[in-house]
Amino acid sequence: MPPAAPFRTSSGVETSRDVPLPRAVTGGAEGWGECVAMAEPRYSPEHVNGVADVLRRF
Repeated sequence: MPPAAPFRTSSGVETSRDVPLPRAVTGGAEGWGECVAMAEPRYSPEHVNGVADVLRRF
């Protein structure tokens, strides 16, 4: 997903991102979520593969 503007940090510039978009369906309801985790665990311990693992396991 391309951001509205490049995301700049001291470790570089990101011009696109992998963003998990989980969908939950129960009965007649449906909902979507999003995650702001980065591709790699840089300044935050959250990262896209870790998020995907948690969604699968829990």
